[in-house]
Amino acid sequence: MVTVGLIEDEKYQPGGAFCFSWLHALDLNRFNINIKQTVRSVAQAANSRPQDHTDVWMMRSTTLLNSCTWRALCHDAGHSGGLKPVVAICQPEEEEIGRALSEGISAVVLVDDSPWHLAAAVHSAFERRLFVSSAILTRYQQQLIDLINSPACRQLEALTEREHDVLVCMAHGYSNSGIAKKLHITRATVGSHVLRILRKLNASNRTEAAAVAHQVGLVGSGPIVERDSGPALRGPALKPGAPLNGVAR
Repeated sequence: MVTVGLIEDEKYQPGGAFCFSWLHALDLNRFNINIKQTVRSVAQAANSRPQDHTDVWMMRSTTLLNSCTWRALCHDAGHSGGLKPVVAICQPEEEEIGRALSEGISAVVLVDDSPWHLAAAVHSAFERRLFVSSAILTRYQQQLIDLINSPACRQLEALTEREHDVLVCMAHGYSNSGIAKKLHITRATVGSHVLRILRKLNASNRTEAAAVAHQVGLVGSGPIVERDSGPALRGPALKPGAPLNGVAR
């Protein structure tokens, strides 16, 4: 049973109407989902009692984007650096959808998506897998086809998960020493990974390999990789072979 916490922030709901009230009328047991608690703000959720452990948090994208502390809700023992177990409910606006996804959350659904879509999003968030509303994917169908069929994307599928992580660090400009420190491996191991990455991507140097990562959008979304100083950076949202909206590539 996946336990869910709802954040119904009145500040971002016209007229103070609760957007999730209809959920309580559903038989969520059939989806193996239990609404554990309902709170009025991110701050109230962060102060929940330990016994009120929640697997997945659900909130409007406006609540997410206007909060600086929502990450405190994600107790990521065993999931360090991965997608956050949060489902954001978005309006069908490109900027809002893009900003929500860039936060590194697991799932984005639209306000008029069905309960079945919502249930799938919750379970994806519980498993730290990316879920995007089928309505959004349909809107960008041709772009997705072009991306998946691009030579660069096919080359990336040849990378191992560790090589994938090293490539993202390379794209962010990390040296071999910096990559070794961030990934807790030796410089010699990093060097071996870099050589294999260059060979698999048919790249002449690190710059060309990093360009491939930028070309397919691996840099700028997904798990966070922190520098020694300065703001956090984001790595890839999808690992090689990971499913897109529940469908394996």
